[in-house]
Formats: sequence, C-alpha cells, structure tokens
Amino acid sequence: MIQYKGEPYLIGGGDKGTKKTFATQEIPYGVGDVIYMFSDGVVDQFGGPMGKKLMKKRFVDILMSFKHLSLTYQKQLLDQKLKSWQGDEEQTDDIIIIGIKL
Repeated sequence: MIQYKGEPYLIGGGDKGTKKTFATQEIPYGVGDVIYMFSDGVVDQFGGPMGKKLMKKRFVDILMSFKHLSLTYQKQLLDQKLKSWQGDEEQTDDIIIIGIKL
C-alpha cells in the first residue's frame, strides 16, 4: 500500500482568511489497482473495547485484510467492522470511504 496525503486544510470553512494552496499530485497506477479515499472521521470514530479512536493503522489493517475481495463485498465488511467498532458510541464526525478499482 502506498499512501498519499492531501493538504491540511478544512474544506468546509473554519479557517477563513487562510490562503489555501493545493498541490497537484500525479499518482502512477495500473489495471487492477484499487484507490481508497476516506475522511478523517473514519479513523477518529470512537469505539472498541476501551472506547478509543479507531486510528489510521487499525483502519488500514482492516482494509488490507480483505483487499483481495470484490469492492461490493469489501463495502459490506467495512460496514460491519465499523458498526462493530462503534458499538454504542455515537458517530463523532462525518464518515466517507470511497474505493475505486481501476
């Protein structure tokens, strides 16, 4: 897995007056590659046995554990894993995950 980081700006406001400069990144790809994009709300979601954040490493480990499956099945598994992690905790932020198979 190769990770590409975006810019550290809020998209929905909050930092008015800040000049936002977005760099263009060219990402090499091949047939069969999968691109995952997700919001910080995914990894910031509280839950688990200790009520802690999911965190990026744990989320990436989840993705990698079923990367060989179809995207449709991955979506179902991700829904289950996130709901299981969240348990009785309320959703703390927006959650969006996009998977694109090339």
